[in-house]
Amino acid sequence: MSVRACSTEPWNVSSIVYPVRHQAGRAGPNAGEIAPDTVDDTVDRIVDDTASSPRHVRRYALYGALFGLLFPIVATLIEAWLSAGEISGASLIAAQAGSPLLWIIDTAPLFLGMFAAFGGRQIDALQVQRNALYGAFGEMQGLKEQAEQASEAKGRFLATMSHEIRTPMNAVIAATGLLTESRLDPEQQELVNIVRGSGEALLALVNDVLDFSKIEAGEMHIETAPVDVRALVVELAPGLRLAADAKDLTLDVRIDDAVPPAVLGDSNRLRQVLVNLISNATKFTHRGGVSLAISVDPQHAERLSFAVTDTGIGIAEDRLGSLFDAFVQADASTTRAFGGTGLGLTICKRLVEAMGGEIAVRSTLGQGSTFCFTVEAPPVEPPARHRTTPPRGLTAPGAGADLRILVAEDNPVNQRVVELSLARLGHAITVVEDGERAVQAVAGGDFELVLMDLDMPLLDGLSATRCIRSGAGAQPYIVAVTANVTAEDRERCAAAGMDDFVSKPVRLEDLQRLLERYTAARVPA
Repeated sequence: MSVRACSTEPWNVSSIVYPVRHQAGRAGPNAGEIAPDTVDDTVDRIVDDTASSPRHVRRYALYGALFGLLFPIVATLIEAWLSAGEISGASLIAAQAGSPLLWIIDTAPLFLGMFAAFGGRQIDALQVQRNALYGAFGEMQGLKEQAEQASEAKGRFLATMSHEIRTPMNAVIAATGLLTESRLDPEQQELVNIVRGSGEALLALVNDVLDFSKIEAGEMHIETAPVDVRALVVELAPGLRLAADAKDLTLDVRIDDAVPPAVLGDSNRLRQVLVNLISNATKFTHRGGVSLAISVDPQHAERLSFAVTDTGIGIAEDRLGSLFDAFVQADASTTRAFGGTGLGLTICKRLVEAMGGEIAVRSTLGQGSTFCFTVEAPPVEPPARHRTTPPRGLTAPGAGADLRILVAEDNPVNQRVVELSLARLGHAITVVEDGERAVQAVAGGDFELVLMDLDMPLLDGLSATRCIRSGAGAQPYIVAVTANVTAEDRERCAAAGMDDFVSKPVRLEDLQRLLERYTAARVPA
């Protein structure tokens, strides 16, 4: 180990990069790539190696001193025996006086003593180095723990802020959505649209920041389950077509016949990429239209290829190379004219790569752009339709009866908004404000559908769902309605026994699609 790397000057992280990488290189080819769980082992190994060095120096110095004392004596005895044929005082004196070799040998202790003194200085230097290593790696361990704590705090902060922002945004977006369906004069309609558009922009910003922070922290997980690509596009089309119709643009979708009925992938992340790219294309297009083409990758039978093409403003060639970098847009005027954080394409790129694919762009300034990406999508058997028995005494969905829906939500504003939305869709609503009352209501009434908030007093939504699922009799269709939107949240909901998941803010069209999924999932026994 280099002495310069172990100086006694104040330590910092950069001053220990070399020794750590040097020692890590002994363990394998990835020198310098030290995982957090191996840092402690690396520290122990370096300190042990350095701590053992003084012992080696002491041992070699002792060997040298003994050699310097014994070797001249043995050499003199041998010389006396060879010259006089006997060992006596006279022969020893004569042998020592008459042999230049022995004179040289007699000076060996002097040189070996100098070596021992040098070894002592080396011992002192290594002791200093060892003490410096202990201090340096102690400081590094402290910095590592501080970084981990800061990362955890950042994650908790983002999750909390996401939840706290989404909860009021749910009321803003849902309420303005209801207003747009009411009788308003043109000026009122314009004001409502401004409020809702601003709310949607704020929600998109929250989503982008949360996703980007999770990607940077390595916490973005890709799920694998059967995905019906055609059904996914049909589900996305109405919302995307509304934005296109508002600008008098066409929105065309072409799905090649060779695309399998079901593939293995992550429907939520695929939906996120498609919505982002198509929404971007619509935003930057003033005339003409946007198209989506889906086909099997000709180079790889187990990959799907997607192409989103627009006739919009296009992108300058010198900006294409940095287009997928974080916080980058085509130019500064793009941010002023269209808004946005410049994170959308970065997130798309990371998600596509996480799904085993690649993304690229072709564009001509003033003529339009095409964003192409591929994802790993091996064909699988389509999943069997989930079949459950309707609650006793109720008509099966789709047979003309209104649904009896229980809403478990502790926020009074959100209670009212959901109640108005579902009432507008023609269904009977019962509202409770905590998980205990939700369990009691399900036990005492025949509800077909339960909209369950996760964060409620007395008993949270997950615990309430477990209680309901442990009961006897017909089981309602339980949907998580929450501001928590991570994959882990979805997994926890599914593990508790929930059938579906809707993230806040819940728009009227979200409730409509939810009821359509419910109707498709529930069939008579």
